[in-house]
Amino acid sequence: MAFDWGTGRYQYITDGELHSCSHWNDLPDQIQELIEWVPEIPPGPHTQQQHDDIERLPEIFMEFLARCQR
Repeated sequence: MAFDWGTGRYQYITDGELHSCSHWNDLPDQIQELIEWVPEIPPGPHTQQQHDDIERLPEIFMEFLARCQR
């Protein structure tokens, strides 16, 4: 079974209200604040592709952080 990158725990504020979702694809394009961003990481041992994907997580986080509109 393939691992679904993007599953995890996410909380954000938009329109002054706290929202939660379980996949980063469900985060809206514009948010006020990103409160929680905890993507799931597949259990090891990891393939080289999984290592590459894990190493990209900080870059992906910054892309979501750029959605914040204060």
